[in-house]
Amino acid sequence: MNAIQKLGGLVVSVTTDGFITNLADVASRLAQNYLMSEYKKIRKQLSDDETGLELKHSGKGILAWTTRGQLGFESKIIATTGFQHYYSIPDMITVFTETFKSKSKGIEFVQTRLRSAKDVYTNGGHVTMIYKDQQFRMHFYNKRVWLIPLEGTLPVANVEIEEVLLDSNPLTDISHGENLRFISKVSKVKQYSKYSNTSNNPNRYLILQDLAITNFVKGLLAEPPLFKLHRVGLENYKDIVEYIKAFNPSTKITPNSISLLKNRS
Repeated sequence: MNAIQKLGGLVVSVTTDGFITNLADVASRLAQNYLMSEYKKIRKQLSDDETGLELKHSGKGILAWTTRGQLGFESKIIATTGFQHYYSIPDMITVFTETFKSKSKGIEFVQTRLRSAKDVYTNGGHVTMIYKDQQFRMHFYNKRVWLIPLEGTLPVANVEIEEVLLDSNPLTDISHGENLRFISKVSKVKQYSKYSNTSNNPNRYLILQDLAITNFVKGLLAEPPLFKLHRVGLENYKDIVEYIKAFNPSTKITPNSISLLKNRS
């Protein structure tokens, strides 16, 4: 990593699978590096293969937000744990780019899965679908400190900081990391009240209709409304409750529960 930086390259992330860099022809340019030479010798002895670096993917452009959060624009790089099966790659690029520039840095989606064998064995019943509201967040993970460039020194003119790669330094100590992570969670933690849902899985649904109603209300109350909804005739909570109960009188919904749902969304 140090050698790449000395050659004018950048390393976006490093994991056990490898690293991402913008340095072209990196294998040949590091061929004479002492550590790389020694590594190649050892690999030759162990596997009869002296390859130092293996290129997995190559392409122009990348969206990166954490060590394990990247999406290539013109490459097959994709590290979007928990979210890669919900959109095609072109759609993911559009959704992630818009989310990355938003204030919330989050995507709400519905996760579907079958009940586990353990759950069926413990609680009985059948193997049915489970639906759960999920949040995919594109926040920096607060394990390093950003090096914010001075005004007028960004790599590209008239580009916001959120649209470029930033270098970072390690934290000074454990307390530094704990403080940063505590501050970052303030906006995410749901405050407790006597109306709070205290069940183990407050966002989990066993009935598809409950999920549809919840997301209908959240979409209706969003600014602007989501899912091409409009509020004509549904200007207040009482109207919304009457509208939903006309669809299903047994639905457990009140103006107060809608208020709590809006504050939680």
